[in-house]
Amino acid sequence: MDFRFKYRRHKASDQEIRREQQSEEDRSKRMRGVSYAFVIPAYLVSGTVAGWLAGSWLDQRLGTAFWLPLLVVMFTVASFAMVIRLMASLNR
Repeated sequence: MDFRFKYRRHKASDQEIRREQQSEEDRSKRMRGVSYAFVIPAYLVSGTVAGWLAGSWLDQRLGTAFWLPLLVVMFTVASFAMVIRLMASLNR
């Protein structure tokens, strides 16, 4: 006589499977949104700071006052372009 308990797990219904897949998709979308919330300000700040550092370094080396405002504007515009490209890729 065999007294072992034979456990058979019930199969998940199609609704349960779809619900689990949808919750995984929702979770990944939320995490992607959170990551963009940190990346976008980092792009904007780093572009401006990099332009300021490069412009002040060039102005000190060359003895001018021309490069700082020019490079700050150029790097800031480039960082905005990166953010716009990033936002455009969200819709794909």
